[in-house]
Amino acid sequence: MTEGSRITAKPVDPWRRYRLGKCLLIGGIALYLPVMIVANLAMKALGVSDDATVYPAAAWLAAWAISGYWLSRFACPRCGARFFQWGTGRLARANLFATKCQRCGERPR
Repeated sequence: MTEGSRITAKPVDPWRRYRLGKCLLIGGIALYLPVMIVANLAMKALGVSDDATVYPAAAWLAAWAISGYWLSRFACPRCGARFFQWGTGRLARANLFATKCQRCGERPR
């Protein structure tokens, strides 16, 4: 390394986590039924009982709930408050389909 040269990192996009979380949430809703149909057909082809479909369904819903919780914790890059939550304490409410920060009104870029 020569004198005066610097190592610079790429700037981190603060909205990347928001976009990833939205894709997981909406994708989880949209793909649930097709995935469960394929899982049911696969289990029938393998000779497994129909009741076994409840296990992939439960796993899918658990993963979807965890991704929703992860998204609900997203902090607004502008004000630092939770992007989807308004109110404080036990009265706090969240809307994961909100398109702007519930506190400052910042919209994703």
